[in-house]
Amino acid sequence: MTPEKTLILTDKKKNELCLKRVKEIVYFETAGCCTHILCCKGNKYKMEKRMSQVEEKLPEEDFFRIHKSFIINAAYIKKVSISERKVILLNGNEQIPLEIAHRRLKEFLDFMHKRFIIFE
Repeated sequence: MTPEKTLILTDKKKNELCLKRVKEIVYFETAGCCTHILCCKGNKYKMEKRMSQVEEKLPEEDFFRIHKSFIINAAYIKKVSISERKVILLNGNEQIPLEIAHRRLKEFLDFMHKRFIIFE
């Protein structure tokens, strides 16, 4: 049995460690030198890490950076509009539309073909 992937979020100010299963994370959003994390139950966390530092530690089979500001968890993808360059994430009943950067669209579509079974 393969152990479930877990991220450990550190909060140096509170001197705490918070364990989050990868499957609980919907997306990461950058805010200057901080990164915000949205989890599936609506919980939000903030890390004092740049997006590039976060990206290099994530399992690339589960996450994709669609824009300089967003890394998404593929498990929450509901729909992709190629013509509008948008991905819709589904978190419970909430639909979250996010823009896919023009220069990342082809790479994102390649990621989708590797990750999912696609009937064309």
